[in-house]
Amino acid sequence: MLANKGIYQKLVFSETGAPPSLGIQAMNARACSVILEMLAENRRTDLPAAWEFTATRGKIAFKTGTSFGFKDAVTAAVTPAYTVAVWFGNVSGKYSPALAGREAAAPAAIEIMNELTRFHSGWFTLPDSVSRREICETSGKLPGEHCPAQAIIRDYYLPGISSAEICDVHKQILISTDDKNSFCPSCAHLSSKPKKKIIVVSQDVNTAWFLRSQGRKRDEIPPHFPGCPKKDLYLKPVIAEPENGSSFVIFKLLPSEGQKIPLRVFAALDVDSITWYVNGKLLFQKKPLDVSFLEPAPGKMEITAIDNNGRSAVSTITVEEK
Repeated sequence: MLANKGIYQKLVFSETGAPPSLGIQAMNARACSVILEMLAENRRTDLPAAWEFTATRGKIAFKTGTSFGFKDAVTAAVTPAYTVAVWFGNVSGKYSPALAGREAAAPAAIEIMNELTRFHSGWFTLPDSVSRREICETSGKLPGEHCPAQAIIRDYYLPGISSAEICDVHKQILISTDDKNSFCPSCAHLSSKPKKKIIVVSQDVNTAWFLRSQGRKRDEIPPHFPGCPKKDLYLKPVIAEPENGSSFVIFKLLPSEGQKIPLRVFAALDVDSITWYVNGKLLFQKKPLDVSFLEPAPGKMEITAIDNNGRSAVSTITVEEK
């Protein structure tokens, strides 16, 4: 459908080239073009940094997938002429840690596509209505006044459809000239220390964890001014996973080892340890950046994270058993 300009058609199995069935315009054709460009930027398993410099590998768009419980590994790849889908799994449905889409299915799908596009590759033509503009690479939004020049790139967008939000990830903050404290609007006037302005990446939990997933460290900000009347508001931990109000389903027939819930917390720089509680009972104590795992039980679970300074955060989830 993506390769067919958003038109969904039923599959026709034919050895004689039967005419395609009538289709339904299920997606915007311009959106499909942008998505295909994005999927073509996926890191390939064959010559990931140099495939485009070869004469025997064509441009392809592909997406990998791994089913819950590691039962299926899949990859779908497309060009204007071909669609290839690869599945690896056990017919019995038995799970295996080896059944991950990128590791198991992607190499096979890409190898097949390399054979098909070896000497006659082609690519989709972008509609005239798809344009390019400058965005902040970190947030994906239009550059804000504090976005550094090196973070600004050009990317595709759909005029009238794509978001026009301004980047709010790069922020200007106040710190002392000796780099010992940071200040918010509530406490900047309470300290006589000389101050300077710096640009940092937002320390909110979503941004911090996204950057970490991309292998990037958050900016090191000095500890918040201890005399701030609202310091606990700024310094209290935030539970990134599981998100408050989330619902989970566990399956009796699957091993419990593969159904654990990750516990992640975003904590202030002055925190050395996080103590986790579930429904008021001590679970364990970990370092702030450690990813821990909770074996869920049916019903409501109140998960509490308390840092070594006594500041806490709570996330309540519900678990259903099938």
